[in-house]
Amino acid sequence: MEKRLLAHLRGHQQAMNEMLGQLVSWESPSLDALAQQPILNFLANQFDSLDYKVRLIPSARTGGHLLARPLQRRRP
Repeated sequence: MEKRLLAHLRGHQQAMNEMLGQLVSWESPSLDALAQQPILNFLANQFDSLDYKVRLIPSARTGGHLLARPLQRRRP
């Protein structure tokens, strides 16, 4: 199992690095709700493309919290 996981991660390393670069490039101060919208939208779209149910939980002081759960959850 560990070898398969490592092979999978190595096979996606470039894409993961690119996504991480996008995430860190956004300015998203914790107390600036509008500045957080681009990164929240980006992450919501990424999870949506993986068939996750995505919900934004609003907050009075921040941009809110993103909750993402697989539509089809597999039990171990």
